[in-house]
Amino acid sequence: MVDTTRPKAIVGTAPLTEYLIEKCPNVLGKDIGALGIKILLCAGAPGAGIPSIRKKIEDGVIGHGICTALEHEAKPFLKYAWGDLFQVFTKECPGCGFKGLRVRIVGRADEMLIVKGVNVYPTAIKGVINTFLPRVTGEMRIVLDAPGPMVQTPLKLGVEHAPGLGKEDIGLLREELAKEIRSKLEVRPDIELVAPDTFERAGGISAKGTLVEKKYKTN
Repeated sequence: MVDTTRPKAIVGTAPLTEYLIEKCPNVLGKDIGALGIKILLCAGAPGAGIPSIRKKIEDGVIGHGICTALEHEAKPFLKYAWGDLFQVFTKECPGCGFKGLRVRIVGRADEMLIVKGVNVYPTAIKGVINTFLPRVTGEMRIVLDAPGPMVQTPLKLGVEHAPGLGKEDIGLLREELAKEIRSKLEVRPDIELVAPDTFERAGGISAKGTLVEKKYKTN
């Protein structure tokens, strides 16, 4: 459908955009950058604010991220709790020089985990893992054996490695991932590297992605 209608803009979640990037070569026989999409507006789920994921989305095509405010008249005021955790920046942006308030979604309030007193968000772990692209696919799961937010150490993680990695390369990757997560997030992980396409991908226009596997619900 996308190849036929040739849209210039896509609005969706970051997990959906990652899904399109990964599946486009197999379905259409071409990279998503060849479709001529000029504008991407990512919202509804954390991801686009993580530098490594943003870079993954931007590679293959460079365009403008545009957010348009739609004004509503004669509409009652509603207070709505998004459930997203925002980081607010008040200083001038070092990149573009913007002097106004800036916000970044760092995670979901209902997804926060506490590991030995350290607050950890699944999106933060995914951000670290995505710095290892293309040695990983970017897909991961936090495996919980009991309901959170308190989690016993080590934090169990499943991470998809990229195709074609040998046994020695996989062992080295596991060590590097564990070291980087400990360094950046102060959490000791127990990482299991699994084959590509092990985890179900986010599909559908409203897909938000699943970063946590609640194993205790299936036991």
